[in-house]
Amino acid sequence: MSIKNSIWVEKYRPHTLDDMILPERVINKVKNGISNHTLLYGTAGLGKTSLARIIAKDRSSMYINCSIETGIDTVRNKITEFCTNIALSFDDSGDRKEKIVILDEFDGASDAYFKAMRGAMEQFSSTTKFIATCNFFTKIPDHMKSRFDCVDFNFGKEEE
Repeated sequence: MSIKNSIWVEKYRPHTLDDMILPERVINKVKNGISNHTLLYGTAGLGKTSLARIIAKDRSSMYINCSIETGIDTVRNKITEFCTNIALSFDDSGDRKEKIVILDEFDGASDAYFKAMRGAMEQFSSTTKFIATCNFFTKIPDHMKSRFDCVDFNFGKEEE
């Protein structure tokens, strides 16, 4: 048994949108993919990271844990290199599929990281979509929120 399969959360992580239990409003936002940078926010354990991985499935993608890789060098080097050098994906008809960068735990990034991300998101928006996840929406600066379609993962009483 591999280590990945021995970790419960990884073993039972949803692999398709149909595997997830989400409010209809969230499903409607992503069922046909994403057309803009997307920020998924809400309480821990609701499936934000799982959904980001599902959206990125079958595309050139990169995963960054912003609580661990908090510095500006991650943006300047790792993300920029991926966005400029990694090949694009193509669908069955030969059309280009944009690359995806998953910025998990985005609320753990530094101020310098956020400032550098503004430029990266603008520079690479024609080839790369950024999907960020966070538990604490208020920790994301307004100048970053304005660059994303923000999707609230917190369920309302009528959605339970």
